Amino acid sequence: MISIYFNQNLLIATDLGIPDAFYILGIADAIGELRRKTLEHLRKKELEEAEKTYQMMEELYELLWELEYPKALVPNLRQKIDAMRRVLEETHHDIFLAYLR
Repeated sequence: MISIYFNQNLLIATDLGIPDAFYILGIADAIGELRRKTLEHLRKKELEEAEKTYQMMEELYELLWELEYPKALVPNLRQKIDAMRRVLEETHHDIFLAYLR
């Protein structure tokens, strides 16, 4: 999900020649990388950029939350979505604390 990290146009699974399940799980994993990017922005006191990255995380979470894939097609998706929610909450808290400083 390098495209997401570097704010480039996102290719779809068929463009990349990979199965949809792998693509969806890759997006779920990208949330952790976006958290790292957000924390790096906060470290550099780039609060606006941190907010933008967090919004991207939120949008990806909402997109995946709405998917109704059977467990057999995308194993572990529900667990990843639950983990994403925790990561989002922690990131939101970090941004909140950055504004207090």
